[in-house]
Amino acid sequence: MMLSKQAPSPEIRTALGFSTAQLARALNRGFEGYVVPLRVTPAVFDERFRQVGLARDRSLVAVQRGVPVGVQLMAARGWTSYVAAMGVAPALRGSGLARRMMERAIADSRARGERRMVLEVIEQNPRAIRFYRKLGFEATRRLFGYRRGPARGARAELTPVDLVEFARVAARYGDPDPGWMLAPDTLAGLGKAHRAHRLDRCAWGLTAEAHGTAYLRGLVVPPRLRRRGHGRRLLEALFALHAGLPWVVSPIVPEGLGAEFLRASGFRREQLRQLEMELDPRR
Repeated sequence: MMLSKQAPSPEIRTALGFSTAQLARALNRGFEGYVVPLRVTPAVFDERFRQVGLARDRSLVAVQRGVPVGVQLMAARGWTSYVAAMGVAPALRGSGLARRMMERAIADSRARGERRMVLEVIEQNPRAIRFYRKLGFEATRRLFGYRRGPARGARAELTPVDLVEFARVAARYGDPDPGWMLAPDTLAGLGKAHRAHRLDRCAWGLTAEAHGTAYLRGLVVPPRLRRRGHGRRLLEALFALHAGLPWVVSPIVPEGLGAEFLRASGFRREQLRQLEMELDPRR
């Protein structure tokens, strides 16, 4: 009788030695069968994770027999690190590999002197939530998304502005803690599909188009100018700019932020939502 050779335990390395194509394949494999499936090409991977500030020297790849079988993508700003994505190949789920990778990431964060590690997880994925809680993460708030059908809107004179200008306005007048995906640093680095516009120096909006859908990424009105209709006028102008397209706000908006305005503008809250979770790596 011939005994099969047991597969070696995966080795965890930093992502520095891996190409974008390898990381994209590892991510796709890690998200097979996930609550929300994910498939990215190398180009999409590069754009998507560049926007959130991917740090390859802090990201991790698990390798077994020369093949990536797990990936954890990390970003960092100041004293905070962010788990941008994490996935393990189906055959190794339940093996303890995901826990090994997270414990390594937490230890690395602690060694760098960081004070926060944050991530988002789909709330309809209780298994993942339990996993992170066992590691010490605590839920801090819910993140919601919204959707509405096409709208005609009303044309108005919009001035195109640099994404950096929008990010600066958001930093000055927006929510002081909007989360990683809506942070000014993230907004300033968004890709070419995103466009920012200004209406009469009273309101600023950020949108994108992809796959026949318009995405509302941000809308800012200075506090002293709120409740005068400027936000509504800008949104109507954005509806006209993306005429005929359905609208989506991704589930990255903290609970309560803009909710009343969006509902009044015809958006309905999506059932799919996320939890923002946080851990202090010093503990």
